[in-house]
Amino acid sequence: NNYFEFNSEAYQQTSGTAIGTKFATPYACIFMHQIESKFLQTQEFKPLVWFRYIDDIFFIWTHGKDILKRFMNDFNSFHPNLKFTYDSSKESVVFLDLKVDLSNGHLETAMYVKPIDRHQYLHYTSSHPDYTKRSIVFSQALRISRLCSKREDFNSFCFQMKTWFRRRDYPEDLIDTEMKKVKFSPPRKNANTKKSKGIPFVVTFHPLLKGLNKIIKKNMYILNMDNEVKGTFSSEPMVSFRSARKLSSYLV
Repeated sequence: NNYFEFNSEAYQQTSGTAIGTKFATPYACIFMHQIESKFLQTQEFKPLVWFRYIDDIFFIWTHGKDILKRFMNDFNSFHPNLKFTYDSSKESVVFLDLKVDLSNGHLETAMYVKPIDRHQYLHYTSSHPDYTKRSIVFSQALRISRLCSKREDFNSFCFQMKTWFRRRDYPEDLIDTEMKKVKFSPPRKNANTKKSKGIPFVVTFHPLLKGLNKIIKKNMYILNMDNEVKGTFSSEPMVSFRSARKLSSYLV
């Protein structure tokens, strides 16, 4: 009997000097790697595969349910400040935003959405560059493609996501255009790897600066007239907007 296991929500109780949020995640990863490495060395029966993201662990168990319980009891007693909850199934488990099914000896995956998820994407009327809003739709569709191993799941979640974006006032034609750029081709074959070679021109975003690219393109010839400068700007600078101060910045 092959048991398909999911171990989630490792809670670490820390004491002493507080760790800044900047270093909290790397510290947790280093700590968990050390603990799991030492623990697995003490076990006679080990998982078939073991994957961890910070403190969430996915593994496949093939040694029966009784030995699994003993394995988890040993894990929960290995460190005094570390306790795990776990869920196991022979058919289906959830790991982070992924639903994993065991079907005919093969693993199939689909996107998992928590019931409490409100899908609060950036509102379309927010003061952000248009390319940011387009990229949000594209990246979410790309995420679905990477998570789903079956085309029917990909199509179903794309249809749902279109509804979620419409609730945030995204134009339907924009949603359709960006989603059509993503083709169902798992796993991870459709990532956009194109890189711009232009020198970044960084400026704080303002709605009146949306036409900055056109202004640069129109007046690029002025730079090319200077023998010294035209060697520096062999191609048009790439406009990159930094975020303007938000309301929260003024209130907090």
